[in-house]
Amino acid sequence: MLYTITPLLLGRFVAHEKSAFTYKKDFGVGLDAPLFSFLVQGGGRSLLFDCGPENPEDAPHTTHRTITHHVSLESRLSEHGLNPADIDAVIVSHLHWDHSYNLELFPHAPIYVQADEVRAALTPMPCEAHNYNVKDGNGLPQWLKGYESMVLLEGDFALDDGLSIVTLPGHSPGLHGLLVDTAEGKCLLASDHFPLLENFTSGIPAGSHTSLTAWYASFEKAKRLADFVLPGHDDTVLAKPVYGV
Repeated sequence: MLYTITPLLLGRFVAHEKSAFTYKKDFGVGLDAPLFSFLVQGGGRSLLFDCGPENPEDAPHTTHRTITHHVSLESRLSEHGLNPADIDAVIVSHLHWDHSYNLELFPHAPIYVQADEVRAALTPMPCEAHNYNVKDGNGLPQWLKGYESMVLLEGDFALDDGLSIVTLPGHSPGLHGLLVDTAEGKCLLASDHFPLLENFTSGIPAGSHTSLTAWYASFEKAKRLADFVLPGHDDTVLAKPVYGV
């Protein structure tokens, strides 16, 4: 089965520190980094890879980040003739806040997450608490709104013909990507394992990581599996409106 992949631009980080994406490089360089969800379609099915951040009104208070050019996930889906009820499955790469909002929109659909990621998010290392939005005064983290629909995985998983969930730990303990068969070859939706394309093309680790050893092992795995990758926060993703056509 072959699929198409449509990037859904949901907003941007303003003046994001590039070194958070490129380990030991680019200190003091700012990026207006895009925030994505990806619509994967084929065989009459529509799936989402990642669900984006919160709304820009709340973000400065709960995450201390400013989001600009925000477009809601519902609005992006409607541009493609869809609403949340039309989504057959959701794959959440990891539970950092900029990828795991809006899960409450999909109570009808399975939400695939690695069990290792849930464990890391429930009891994060102190330096990771802000990424999982686990802080005093914020209440329960947003990803718990999708917990009852979550399918907790323990490793790689064949989701369907032409769709495979592949573990890519390093940026976080339980990050996984989605390997998609397309007419252009095997595409790896890599999320923050490769926040920028140069992480993949130059072998530069993500600046934010929990294990460099795991990151490099996942990098080698990605090179073996994928013909091309779509990174998590790179404007190069917008070079084409749809991949696999």
